[in-house]
Amino acid sequence: MSGRHLLPGVIDPHVHFRDPGLEHKEDWGTGTASAACGGVTTVFDMPNTEPPTMTRDALALKQARASEKAVVDYGIYGLMDERNLGDLESLAADGVIGFKLFVGNTTGNLLCPSDGAILEGLEITARLGLRCTVHAENSPILFWRERAMQAAGRTDVLAHLAARPDVCALEALNRMAVFAEWTGARVHIAHESTRLSLPYIKAAKARGIDITVETCPQYLFLTTDDMRGENASVLRVNRRSVSPVTARRCSTRCWTARSTCWRPITRRICRRKSYARTSGIAAAVFRVSRRRCR
Repeated sequence: MSGRHLLPGVIDPHVHFRDPGLEHKEDWGTGTASAACGGVTTVFDMPNTEPPTMTRDALALKQARASEKAVVDYGIYGLMDERNLGDLESLAADGVIGFKLFVGNTTGNLLCPSDGAILEGLEITARLGLRCTVHAENSPILFWRERAMQAAGRTDVLAHLAARPDVCALEALNRMAVFAEWTGARVHIAHESTRLSLPYIKAAKARGIDITVETCPQYLFLTTDDMRGENASVLRVNRRSVSPVTARRCSTRCWTARSTCWRPITRRICRRKSYARTSGIAAAVFRVSRRRCR
């Protein structure tokens, strides 16, 4: 072992293996094999599959698939939805490692719960002691601007960015911080993309709110220029309709935040089957475990 480095296995707390229901994108076998190749030895899978992981039966189905195919350790998130608040305690009893709340629209066409349902759900997760990961975007703003883009005949890739201004993330982040402060819930903001959120994250942590946040490599390295030309059909980066200069400033702020002692951001990268050979390596480079964020 002379001249070599022995590294601990990486924990990736945000993966989408799409199994069951969407296995043409990824499944527990391909996803965990990719993770293992990159040194990721534990993964936490998100609940927006078909069916969503929002009932005991749906959880049992996903647990069976994972047990059969997975080659690394794993945990499974339960969905927090307006329709299943009465199931959260039973999902926790059956072994979910936390809950995922989609405040913005996403894969699976899951509807954003009302604020009343979100507040009640966080009261439940606070009692359970489980962290709730939040896809934090303001859906009404997104839907309004998406309709405006469609009405204008905009279907280009930059229209996707134009429909997602930074305020969508800022409003949802602050709303979740207030709800977490009120309920005592533990929350984790997924794939944060704007440097403008950093002062709000720092202020929330200073008030004692149990909030952690992650970002993605594309928000640190890519700009809108990378989404033009030959890349237009393959890249989609939410909420980054910025110039290269602004993007570099954003990236610099995010890197600086990572190096400070309050560590508001963890790295995240999404894996897809099409680049399974390299995704685990990227995750190993960019991920830090939630344990280090607390």
